[in-house]
Amino acid sequence: MKKIYISFITLLLSSINNCRQYIPTARKGFLLTSLLLLITLTAHPQREADRWYFGRNCGLDFSTGEPEVLYDGQTYNEFSGCGTICDSLSNLLFYVSNYATYTSQHTVMELGSELEHVGSGSQSNLIIPWPESDSLYFVFRILSESNTDDGLYYNIVDMSKNNGFGAVIEKDIPLPFAWDAVDKLTATRHANKRDIWIITRKIINDNYAVFLITPEGINETPVLYPAPDRLRQYADQGYMKISYNKKYLFASYAYSNITEICKFNNKTGEIEFLYEHNMGEPTFGLEFSPDSKFAYIAYDHGNPNEIKIRQHDMQYVEDQSLFITTSVIIGQEIGNELQLATDGKIYCINSKDTLGSPSRYFIGVIHNPWELGGNCQYQQQALNMYPGATSSATPSILMDYLYRFEFEGICEREPFQFTSNFNPIPDSISWLFDDPLSGSNNVSNELNPLHTFRYGGIYEVEVDVWYPSGRFEHTSREVEVEYSPQPDLGPDTTICDGQQVILDAECGPHMYSWSTGQLGTSQITVSDSGWYWVIVTNEVGCSTIDSIYVGYRESAVADITNLVISPTTCGGSTGVIRGLDIIGTPPLILQWVDDVGNPIGSTFDIYNLSVGNYTLLVSDGNNCTTEIGPYTIYDAGDILIQDVNYTQEHCGQQDGSITVTAISGLGDMLYYSIDNGTTYFSNLGIFTSLSSGSYVVRVRDSTDCQSVFIDNPVIIQNIGGPDIIDVQVGNASVGMNNGSIDITASGASDTLYYSNDNGINFQINDGGFYNLTAGFYTCVVADEFGCDTTFIIEVPEEVTIRLQAVAGDDEVCPGNSAFVPLVVSNFNDVGNFKTTLLYNKDLLTCQGFANTHPLLEDSLEVLLFPAEGKVELTWSSLGVTLSDSTPMTDLVFQSIDPRLSFVEWDGSPGASFFENSTGVTIPVDYFIGTVKIYNNVSFDLYATNEACQGDTLQLMPMVWISNGVVTYLWTEPGGDTSSEALLTINNIQLSQAGLYTILVTDTLGCYKDSTFEILLYPSTPEFAVQDTIFTDDPFDLDAGTGFIHYLWNTGDTTQMIWVEEKGWYSAEVESPEGCIGIDSSYVLFSTTPELIKIYFPNAFTPNGDGLNDEFKPVTPIEEIEHFSLSIFNRWGAMIYQTNDITQGWDGTYNGELCQPGSYVYKIAYNTFVPSTTASEVKQGTVMLVR
Repeated sequence: MKKIYISFITLLLSSINNCRQYIPTARKGFLLTSLLLLITLTAHPQREADRWYFGRNCGLDFSTGEPEVLYDGQTYNEFSGCGTICDSLSNLLFYVSNYATYTSQHTVMELGSELEHVGSGSQSNLIIPWPESDSLYFVFRILSESNTDDGLYYNIVDMSKNNGFGAVIEKDIPLPFAWDAVDKLTATRHANKRDIWIITRKIINDNYAVFLITPEGINETPVLYPAPDRLRQYADQGYMKISYNKKYLFASYAYSNITEICKFNNKTGEIEFLYEHNMGEPTFGLEFSPDSKFAYIAYDHGNPNEIKIRQHDMQYVEDQSLFITTSVIIGQEIGNELQLATDGKIYCINSKDTLGSPSRYFIGVIHNPWELGGNCQYQQQALNMYPGATSSATPSILMDYLYRFEFEGICEREPFQFTSNFNPIPDSISWLFDDPLSGSNNVSNELNPLHTFRYGGIYEVEVDVWYPSGRFEHTSREVEVEYSPQPDLGPDTTICDGQQVILDAECGPHMYSWSTGQLGTSQITVSDSGWYWVIVTNEVGCSTIDSIYVGYRESAVADITNLVISPTTCGGSTGVIRGLDIIGTPPLILQWVDDVGNPIGSTFDIYNLSVGNYTLLVSDGNNCTTEIGPYTIYDAGDILIQDVNYTQEHCGQQDGSITVTAISGLGDMLYYSIDNGTTYFSNLGIFTSLSSGSYVVRVRDSTDCQSVFIDNPVIIQNIGGPDIIDVQVGNASVGMNNGSIDITASGASDTLYYSNDNGINFQINDGGFYNLTAGFYTCVVADEFGCDTTFIIEVPEEVTIRLQAVAGDDEVCPGNSAFVPLVVSNFNDVGNFKTTLLYNKDLLTCQGFANTHPLLEDSLEVLLFPAEGKVELTWSSLGVTLSDSTPMTDLVFQSIDPRLSFVEWDGSPGASFFENSTGVTIPVDYFIGTVKIYNNVSFDLYATNEACQGDTLQLMPMVWISNGVVTYLWTEPGGDTSSEALLTINNIQLSQAGLYTILVTDTLGCYKDSTFEILLYPSTPEFAVQDTIFTDDPFDLDAGTGFIHYLWNTGDTTQMIWVEEKGWYSAEVESPEGCIGIDSSYVLFSTTPELIKIYFPNAFTPNGDGLNDEFKPVTPIEEIEHFSLSIFNRWGAMIYQTNDITQGWDGTYNGELCQPGSYVYKIAYNTFVPSTTASEVKQGTVMLVR
């Protein structure tokens, strides 16, 4: 026996004619190395993810191994995922933003704009190659967490168009079963390395939806796996990613503070939810180290100072409590979104702070993601993207493009080709294959090595890489090596000549292919000598050959040198067989038998034999039994049996026959026997009416001399009736005789007779019956011997045109009525129907029907069963024919909750049927309809809003849920309206108090309105009668009564203050309603002036009330000459200047209101009083109060 391990069965089968030439020379344990070396293994690194375009004109190029910042991209203000795809040599093919698809020349691709369904999800615009196509790509687009309009859509790009620059050939194709998919989308190659899994999260039906893409396209019906209920269905951003060993799937939810931890099966696509990981912090970005040893999760509290990147140890991922304890903070401030790149590093991007913030222009990097804790070397500001800016999503990438190395191979004892994706080419590299049984071959320093694993199993292949720059990288991957089948035919064996042996290769539920041509069985029975082999192939294609040589054992041989056969006398028993010798392996056991197997003797020589045939059975030491003979004993007569002819019995009719032809020259009469001489007949040797059985022929004459037929016994078999090989039935149309039956049969006679009317009429050698109506036919096939086979065939009745019943679709906002048309085609001569339709009673309530077709409305009845979610329609009349695609009626539904409800026909027996005018049931194809209930607009706004007279009031609703872009309509108490999102009322007055309404409407017409009240409180009264108070004596300055707080510029907090010095006095007061008022006055005491002094207020309130509205000097004007006033802002810019002492500054610059605050003034003037003249310059600050 020898085994050969193979992986390419077609290669072996193509050389099947040569197998017998080389297999016999093989030795045990021989591996078909020469065959395996014929397999061409090539190494092609993949660089499809070397370029990124994302964010606000951000771009990165990894083709040299070091990221280069790009400035040529067309993405702008992208708050969703962008996709970029290159060829395997890193040449840019195209990229996709939220608004358009761009060619490698950065121009909009043909049909790449004006997309109806803009994918605003974090992982939208995912580009996936069409399996086994070199030009077609899918672009998947998914909506954001705040939108439930459209779910998951895809476009198709053909790069063979437009001289290789590509074109969008199909777009906005929906995946209906993912109607409630939101935000999360990821993809990975199937375990077969050809097909691709597309995975998303349904947030209303709460399932993980797994789609499969094959060379035939995408299967639009996903496999659904249960997911936990998300109480917050929208506004729960995050990511979904698969670990690079394809064993786990994570999905993050920022507002719920959790990450769903799941197991993933890359062979079946199965997702098994394990638990919710909750650190009490909003989770957002996700990524795994290339070796899948660590998970990196970004926790985002809403501003850069609170972003934390935590590392978690994946060896504990299935233990919830242990997994939490492995959390280590490795970075902060930059990195609420994480993405592995083709250089093996993880890039950290910010999105939540505003443009202009430094963190929006920098990208962080985790340089060594395979290292534990801080050794992973997080760098906060590794790349400066300015003037580009990052956005809310990293690029969407097929994860298989990011492997640090790849491998091709499946089976044990088959070479695996490893292909490195390390860039640039390393200075040195070291591979460790985790296969110590391979000896020195367990290590390799080649860039793209070959390795053969001796046994199946899971191997962790590790690589250490040293780059020309001095950088070191370590990575690893698990390599699954499939076990090959282990057939064991045992050692070569021998059999006796004529003996059979069972060859058993059973080693599991595999495919077995034998050298004899037998397939699908693990055992065969053989009786010939020679080489036999079997190829056993398992489900993944691993194959093994085992072979065995079956030889004959040495048989006993007769030595007839001294053989003497003596005849007997006529009618006597004096015959002798003697002198026979046997050469064979001792011990020898002898047994003589006669024609019918009766034992005669057990010695070499036997005597007293009558006429007959005698055979010696020799059993030897090889356990073989050899037949020697037969030897015939004749008598002294001259009877010669010339011939024996016989016919078979047919179908138990006892019509078999034997005809014996014999001659004799001595006897005058011959007698014939077919029961070994028990009974003789004088019938000229003709025996008829025989049943099947074994017959021994003898002939004797009148002198009792005999002869025996040397080829006894004669075997007559019972031959059955005709065999029916095939029956082809052609259906008959309703009311027509165009059916057919075509019978193919074989039988014992050359002529067969066919009937389809139970044998009343036959046709000869013709099994075709045509022009038949529908019904049952008793068919008979008879032969010339009177045997027949009878069977019943049905010719079905076929309605060549099937009626089509289609439940239509409608899309509505909650609370609105949906109209679902029931549309029919091939509605021909229909006289009666009953239909039952089912719907989701939790989402819809059927209210009745409308818009019934005029030919049906006379007798259409509808029964409603709202508790069951069922509607029954019945109709009966004369035969009616409607044009194709004609609505019979509309079912009217009241929508309840946002979701998708199917409207299905109940096609079970009795629930729905259509009949023609003669009562014949018409076959129907039913098509499901849907009612998509959009989510209603949801927003928050305070029911009561308070303000003080003169305030600026701004109101804006916080919209949580909508279906696309929303518009606003504000209505004020006086009837004025505004369509701005932010309602701003400057200097609000008491007359503007009252009830306001806000109507928010989305692009689908769903809306919400709300009424709210604005309460206004009067401004505080001013206490100063005049801006300047002239007095002779100190006095109490009173700010007024009825206020709850007072604050003077002197620091006093009382209602009144004692004033005994000149100066500017101001007070801020607060009313019980919270309104703040400020008033002030300048106090001058009467004295005998030596010089005319000029005084300036330290604050003024330009509010239009006529009091203290301007900043200007307080002094007798007639005593001032040559006056100049200049005002400067805090940066030193002059914003006001006048030479007119009567003109003051009103708090504006170029017609615009200046901001409240401190301003610098400078005044130059001359004063004169009797006998006195003075020039003076004054400078100070004044407070502008609004």
